[in-house]
Amino acid sequence: ELANLREHAVAVAVAIVAVVASRFLVIEGSHWLVPRQRQLQPLGAAERVVLGWGGLRGALTVALALALPRDVPARDVLLAMAYGVVLFTLLVQALTLPWVIRRVGLGM
Repeated sequence: ELANLREHAVAVAVAIVAVVASRFLVIEGSHWLVPRQRQLQPLGAAERVVLGWGGLRGALTVALALALPRDVPARDVLLAMAYGVVLFTLLVQALTLPWVIRRVGLGM
């Protein structure tokens, strides 16, 4: 499968950027669109950054991609994109999350 990742590197990169960007957009959008409740404190910028970066994906993504019928057009590209996003979240986001938490001032 590593050969598929290399073969479809551009599609994998686009998927990673789309997934991370969409997570940040949803978090920012919900911050501004959801009405403020008196008993709830709005999330600060630091918390929103950690939520956005900490959006790890894994088993469900791969399971759904593998469940695609073999005759689906571009199935190999979709599988490579799913594997690439999961690898990015596990190897980059998960390993750098403690650093991000400290960087935004939430860590000890």
